[in-house]
Amino acid sequence: MIKNCCIVDTVYGLALYLLYLPLSEVEQTVFYFGSKVPSFADKHFKHIVRIDTSRYDEKLSLISLIKLWLFFAYHHFVNVRHKKIYGQDHNCIFGLLTWSRPYTLLEDAPGVFGRLPSVPYYMALVGERSFFKVLLHVLRFGIIPSRTFGQGPNCRNIIITEKSDLESPLLNNKHSTLVNFNAMWSASSDEKKQFVLGVFGITAAVIKQFSECDTLFLTQPFREDCGVADAEWIAIVGGIVKKYPGKFMIKVHPRDGFQYEQEFPQVKVFKAPVPQQLISIFGTNVKRVITINSSAIYSFPDDVEKIILGSQINEKIASYCG
Repeated sequence: MIKNCCIVDTVYGLALYLLYLPLSEVEQTVFYFGSKVPSFADKHFKHIVRIDTSRYDEKLSLISLIKLWLFFAYHHFVNVRHKKIYGQDHNCIFGLLTWSRPYTLLEDAPGVFGRLPSVPYYMALVGERSFFKVLLHVLRFGIIPSRTFGQGPNCRNIIITEKSDLESPLLNNKHSTLVNFNAMWSASSDEKKQFVLGVFGITAAVIKQFSECDTLFLTQPFREDCGVADAEWIAIVGGIVKKYPGKFMIKVHPRDGFQYEQEFPQVKVFKAPVPQQLISIFGTNVKRVITINSSAIYSFPDDVEKIILGSQINEKIASYCG
């Protein structure tokens, strides 16, 4: 019997859900996966619906719009309406599936609520919508859009992993639950641990790769999100590789499509879409972690040197991130 509905479009959101709930509830969940969740995860779940979220960036014809509305209306009444809903409300399929049903928000990344107020792009999603934007959304999708990141009236609880987020103005008058990845992992049964490892393909070989590097660079999809040119990105990454010699490895963000192997053949590249928070649970030999501003850096222990270069490293990134 299906009791829960989980709507996610990132491997991080999926990992958070799997660790937050007992395995018995996971097995009684219908999952809606967007394009950013790798397909190799599908075989581990009994009830999944995969949706190509990339197509909703396109302008749809009237016939396509009708088909779209009927598809989501069917799933809303069959799989979503009377279930306990968990998910990430900023992805395009969430509102189409949930309508005005109450839900629990899974944070998009550690510390996200502390950073959101300084990022213009995300604050535009959080804020109230103008009448014309609401009208355009209704004409396009057939429903009234809700405010994202838990700011609408239908969000009843927000799952967060960083204590500092409790001070965010976005969580004022909001019910939130503070959890910890390591604590949730430790409290999991052996059966659940094996299940989670299988979902993300975390093997001894994967863990070994991290044990063989001492410097790790966490990439972000700035080419995709804010139009950083290839030449600009090569210059940024090249400068980092040159400045920090040693056993260097690049951990590629799931949405980052840059071909690092071609431009930087001298360094190791890890491309599997595995949440860094899960890798860190097992311990690594990493002594230094570098990022522009990825919150995944905070999943590493206190004794690991953390270098945050900041969005000012590039004009386009600075304009996008604030």
